[in-house]
Amino acid sequence: MKIGIAGPIASGKSLVASQLSECLHIPKIDADKIGHEIIETFEIKEKLKNEFGKSIIVDEKIDRKMLGKIVFSDKSKLTALNNIFYSPFRKRILKELSDNDDVILEMAILHQYRLENFLDTILFVTAKKELRVKRLIEKELPKEEALKRINVQNITVYPGDVLVENNFECIDDFKEYLKKLCELLN
Repeated sequence: MKIGIAGPIASGKSLVASQLSECLHIPKIDADKIGHEIIETFEIKEKLKNEFGKSIIVDEKIDRKMLGKIVFSDKSKLTALNNIFYSPFRKRILKELSDNDDVILEMAILHQYRLENFLDTILFVTAKKELRVKRLIEKELPKEEALKRINVQNITVYPGDVLVENNFECIDDFKEYLKKLCELLN
Protein backbone atom coordinates (compact mmCIF):
# COMPACT_ATOMS: atom_id res chain seq x y z
CA MET A 1 0.00 0.00 0.00
CA LYS A 2 1.26 3.47 -0.89
CA ILE A 3 -0.09 6.22 1.34
CA GLY A 4 0.32 9.93 0.76
CA ILE A 5 0.10 12.39 3.62
CA ALA A 6 -0.54 15.99 2.59
CA GLY A 7 -1.64 19.15 4.32
CA PRO A 8 -0.56 22.61 5.36
CA ILE A 9 2.39 23.60 7.51
CA ALA A 10 2.17 22.67 11.22
CA SER A 11 -0.90 20.50 10.74
CA GLY A 12 0.80 17.38 12.10
CA LYS A 13 1.81 15.54 8.92
CA SER A 14 5.12 14.35 10.38
CA LEU A 15 3.46 12.86 13.45
CA VAL A 16 0.84 11.13 11.29
CA ALA A 17 3.54 9.76 8.97
CA SER A 18 5.72 8.51 11.85
CA GLN A 19 2.85 6.91 13.73
CA LEU A 20 1.46 5.18 10.65
CA SER A 21 4.91 4.04 9.54
CA GLU A 22 5.47 2.48 12.95
CA CYS A 23 2.00 0.97 13.18
CA LEU A 24 1.85 -0.41 9.63
CA HIS A 25 5.54 -1.42 9.61
CA ILE A 26 6.26 0.33 6.33
CA PRO A 27 8.96 2.87 5.45
CA LYS A 28 8.37 6.59 5.25
CA ILE A 29 9.56 8.98 2.56
CA ASP A 30 10.19 12.45 3.97
CA ALA A 31 9.80 14.83 1.03
CA ASP A 32 11.33 17.70 3.02
CA LYS A 33 14.51 15.68 3.56
CA ILE A 34 14.71 14.88 -0.15
CA GLY A 35 14.17 18.56 -0.91
CA HIS A 36 17.05 19.47 1.41
CA GLU A 37 19.31 17.06 -0.49
CA ILE A 38 18.26 18.36 -3.91
CA ILE A 39 18.69 21.99 -2.90
CA GLU A 40 22.40 21.38 -2.33
CA THR A 41 23.08 19.91 -5.78
CA PHE A 42 25.25 22.17 -7.90
CA GLU A 43 22.68 22.69 -10.65
CA ILE A 44 19.84 23.64 -8.31
CA LYS A 45 22.10 25.78 -6.11
CA GLU A 46 23.19 27.78 -9.17
CA LYS A 47 19.60 28.27 -10.32
CA LEU A 48 18.56 29.40 -6.85
CA LYS A 49 21.50 31.79 -6.60
CA ASN A 50 20.57 33.29 -9.99
CA GLU A 51 16.92 33.65 -9.00
CA PHE A 52 17.23 34.83 -5.39
CA GLY A 53 20.72 36.33 -5.20
CA LYS A 54 24.00 35.47 -3.49
CA SER A 55 22.60 36.32 -0.03
CA ILE A 56 21.07 32.83 0.16
CA ILE A 57 24.55 31.21 0.00
CA VAL A 58 26.50 30.88 3.25
CA ASP A 59 29.67 28.76 3.42
CA GLU A 60 28.84 27.38 -0.04
CA LYS A 61 25.50 26.03 1.19
CA ILE A 62 21.98 27.31 0.75
CA ASP A 63 20.86 29.26 3.82
CA ARG A 64 17.40 27.71 4.05
CA LYS A 65 16.26 30.22 6.68
CA MET A 66 17.13 33.12 4.38
CA LEU A 67 15.53 31.39 1.40
CA GLY A 68 12.45 30.70 3.52
CA LYS A 69 12.14 34.36 4.48
CA ILE A 70 12.28 35.32 0.81
CA VAL A 71 9.83 32.77 -0.57
CA PHE A 72 7.35 32.86 2.28
CA SER A 73 6.98 36.62 2.09
CA ASP A 74 6.06 36.69 -1.61
CA LYS A 75 3.91 34.08 -3.36
CA SER A 76 5.60 34.79 -6.72
CA LYS A 77 8.97 33.91 -5.15
CA LEU A 78 7.51 30.66 -3.80
CA THR A 79 6.26 29.89 -7.30
CA ALA A 80 9.73 30.61 -8.70
CA LEU A 81 11.26 28.21 -6.15
CA ASN A 82 8.73 25.51 -7.03
CA ASN A 83 9.43 25.98 -10.75
CA ILE A 84 13.16 25.45 -10.19
CA PHE A 85 12.54 22.45 -7.99
CA TYR A 86 9.68 20.76 -9.84
CA SER A 87 11.38 18.37 -12.29
CA PRO A 88 14.30 17.04 -10.19
CA PHE A 89 12.16 16.78 -7.08
CA ARG A 90 9.27 14.98 -8.79
CA LYS A 91 11.69 12.61 -10.53
CA ARG A 92 13.32 11.68 -7.21
CA ILE A 93 9.99 11.20 -5.42
CA LEU A 94 8.74 8.97 -8.25
CA LYS A 95 11.91 6.87 -8.00
CA GLU A 96 11.42 6.47 -4.25
CA LEU A 97 7.80 5.43 -4.80
CA SER A 98 8.74 2.91 -7.49
CA ASP A 99 11.45 1.41 -5.27
CA ASN A 100 8.91 0.56 -2.54
CA ASP A 101 5.78 -1.60 -2.73
CA ASP A 102 4.55 -0.30 0.61
CA VAL A 103 5.46 3.21 1.67
CA ILE A 104 4.22 6.41 3.26
CA LEU A 105 4.98 9.66 1.46
CA GLU A 106 4.90 12.73 3.69
CA MET A 107 4.61 15.74 1.40
CA ALA A 108 2.67 18.93 2.04
CA ILE A 109 1.91 19.71 -1.59
CA LEU A 110 1.87 16.32 -3.28
CA HIS A 111 -1.05 17.42 -5.52
CA GLN A 112 1.01 20.27 -6.98
CA TYR A 113 3.51 17.64 -8.08
CA ARG A 114 0.72 15.47 -9.53
CA LEU A 115 1.58 12.41 -7.47
CA GLU A 116 -1.92 11.27 -6.50
CA ASN A 117 -2.06 8.67 -9.30
CA PHE A 118 0.98 6.91 -7.82
CA LEU A 119 -0.63 6.49 -4.40
CA ASP A 120 -3.37 4.17 -3.17
CA THR A 121 -4.68 6.45 -0.44
CA ILE A 122 -4.16 10.09 0.44
CA LEU A 123 -4.63 11.44 3.93
CA PHE A 124 -5.08 15.19 4.19
CA VAL A 125 -4.05 16.46 7.62
CA THR A 126 -5.47 19.77 8.74
CA ALA A 127 -5.69 21.88 11.89
CA LYS A 128 -7.16 25.22 12.86
CA LYS A 129 -5.02 28.18 11.82
CA GLU A 130 -4.63 29.42 15.41
CA LEU A 131 -3.31 26.04 16.51
CA ARG A 132 -0.88 25.89 13.59
CA VAL A 133 0.45 29.36 14.48
CA LYS A 134 0.89 28.23 18.09
CA ARG A 135 2.84 25.13 16.95
CA LEU A 136 5.16 27.20 14.75
CA ILE A 137 5.80 29.65 17.57
CA GLU A 138 6.67 26.68 19.81
CA LYS A 139 9.28 25.77 17.15
CA GLU A 140 10.78 29.23 17.77
CA LEU A 141 9.39 30.91 14.67
CA PRO A 142 8.27 34.50 15.32
CA LYS A 143 4.48 34.95 15.05
CA GLU A 144 4.79 37.26 12.03
CA GLU A 145 6.95 34.71 10.17
CA ALA A 146 4.57 31.88 11.15
CA LEU A 147 1.61 33.79 9.72
CA LYS A 148 3.51 34.57 6.51
CA ARG A 149 4.29 30.90 5.95
CA ILE A 150 0.73 29.82 6.65
CA ASN A 151 -0.80 32.51 4.44
CA VAL A 152 1.51 32.05 1.45
CA GLN A 153 1.05 28.27 1.48
CA ASN A 154 -2.72 28.71 1.64
CA ILE A 155 -3.69 25.05 1.32
CA THR A 156 -7.43 25.14 1.96
CA VAL A 157 -8.76 22.48 -0.39
CA TYR A 158 -9.29 18.97 0.92
CA PRO A 159 -7.49 16.93 -1.77
CA GLY A 160 -7.50 13.50 -0.17
CA ASP A 161 -9.37 10.29 0.49
CA VAL A 162 -9.30 10.70 4.26
CA LEU A 163 -9.50 13.97 6.19
CA VAL A 164 -7.45 13.90 9.40
CA GLU A 165 -8.38 16.82 11.65
CA ASN A 166 -5.62 17.51 14.14
CA ASN A 167 -7.20 20.07 16.43
CA PHE A 168 -6.01 18.22 19.52
CA GLU A 169 -4.29 20.30 22.19
CA CYS A 170 -2.82 17.15 23.72
CA ILE A 171 -0.46 15.09 21.55
CA ASP A 172 -1.38 11.87 23.40
CA ASP A 173 -5.03 12.31 22.42
CA PHE A 174 -4.00 12.69 18.79
CA LYS A 175 -1.84 9.57 19.01
CA GLU A 176 -4.86 7.60 20.28
CA TYR A 177 -6.85 8.90 17.32
CA LEU A 178 -4.05 7.79 14.98
CA LYS A 179 -4.05 4.27 16.48
CA LYS A 180 -7.70 3.95 15.44
CA LEU A 181 -6.90 5.31 11.99
CA CYS A 182 -4.09 2.77 11.66
CA GLU A 183 -6.48 -0.06 12.51
CA LEU A 184 -8.78 1.11 9.70
CA LEU A 185 -5.91 1.25 7.20
CA ASN A 186 -4.59 -2.15 8.27
